[in-house]
Amino acid sequence: ALKADPLMFEVAVEYAQAYHRALLEAKPPLALSPTDLLIEMTSPSEIVAWMPWEARVVFGEACLRHLRKESWRISPGQVELLQTELKQGRCTLVMQSLGKVERVCVVASVRLTRADGKILVQVAQLKNDILEADIKLPGTKVGEGDTQKA
Repeated sequence: ALKADPLMFEVAVEYAQAYHRALLEAKPPLALSPTDLLIEMTSPSEIVAWMPWEARVVFGEACLRHLRKESWRISPGQVELLQTELKQGRCTLVMQSLGKVERVCVVASVRLTRADGKILVQVAQLKNDILEADIKLPGTKVGEGDTQKA
């Protein structure tokens, strides 16, 4: 059935390959050792995040079509913002059970610790010339084409 639709076949292959890569990585120190009850890092949203950008867009476009039909849940403006983030590679959309759409973003953060144990944190963010409390480690969303190299 999948071979009748080449795009869906390709996406299924990409999903299987991403699942395999996640299985290989699902071990200490990144995760607990796999058991017959749990394999960390293998939820659908985590698997899709491992997939190439083109395949993630296919998943995301299907979710956007679903969201457009569910106009009582989300405004057209919010759908357009999601579409922009998806096209820029800044997020991935995954359909969960019961038609719920999950937005997944890969985030890179930095924890800088001094010898005395104190850490660097962001304490506020400037929005419309007003400082708002926003306490977190410094970081950003990772987009398509971003690399791990500094």
